[in-house]
Amino acid sequence: MSTPFVARTEQVARLAQALDRARTGAPTLVLLGADAGVGKTRLLRHVGDVVAAGGARVVTGHCVDLGEIGLPYLPFAEALGVLRGTDPAAVARVVEARPALGRLLGAAGGRAPEDAGPADAADERRELFEGVLEALAACASPEHPLLLVLEDLHWADASSRDLLRFVVSRLSDQPLLVVATYRTDDLHRRHPWRPVAAELARHPRSSHLALAPFTDDELREFAAAVAGRTLPEDQLHRLRERAEGNAYFTEELIEAGADADALPWSLADVLRTRVERLDAATVRLVQLASAAGRRVDEPLLRAAAQAAPGAAHPAGAVDAALR
Repeated sequence: MSTPFVARTEQVARLAQALDRARTGAPTLVLLGADAGVGKTRLLRHVGDVVAAGGARVVTGHCVDLGEIGLPYLPFAEALGVLRGTDPAAVARVVEARPALGRLLGAAGGRAPEDAGPADAADERRELFEGVLEALAACASPEHPLLLVLEDLHWADASSRDLLRFVVSRLSDQPLLVVATYRTDDLHRRHPWRPVAAELARHPRSSHLALAPFTDDELREFAAAVAGRTLPEDQLHRLRERAEGNAYFTEELIEAGADADALPWSLADVLRTRVERLDAATVRLVQLASAAGRRVDEPLLRAAAQAAPGAAHPAGAVDAALR
């Protein structure tokens, strides 16, 4: 189902203004963090359509959850592959000067960048990083500024994180806007993206764009767009209580019937999958908390976890799960 884009006026304006600044020689990184399902991808797809109509080039690279190692440079390789298709001459000139970039894109023979021997690994890596930056700059101009969207950086491998840090550190006058998205609800205390995001946020060329859940007015507008009609206030209140302004949750609940009590299977599977990744003690806490309602005090939750029938987790495991 394709839902018309609604709300998010402030965020659309800020991203469009950032691209206008890039057009005049002030490149920027925008860090867009929000909970899963709030609407990051929907927002950026809409912004991409808007700025493309004004002459901008828009490319997107995606990170994929492939474990701790992942595929090196995956989002950049995807984005540059698209640029090579739209402006082959510009990318070819950079590949000719920077063969490591060609190896990343499969445009030249020889080893891949991550397969270089220890003697020349540093030079290979530097050449690749320089090549990526030069290719992005070569495909951008004041008449056609480049919007580079890097999705789901919480899944980025170490090489992709390092390359992004390099690109941002070399921003000077390129007509380039980089938008990096990530899920804030996936960032545990030791998540590898957390220190990188903090470092990037301190850079003078970067800014942070908040994408909060829908306000009541935005929810009303979004729900009407999804349902194709204005929903009664009691249904809107129920949607607000259950989805808490999350765009994806709201859409799934409306499609299943705003008055239905049961969760649609698609939404239930998403939520269950996220919980089942946790260790057993933490899953038990989630189950107990869900029975308590929206909020539960920590002392009560701790006592319930230790006193529940069949409780098999020692106090230390409960403490760790609470942390």
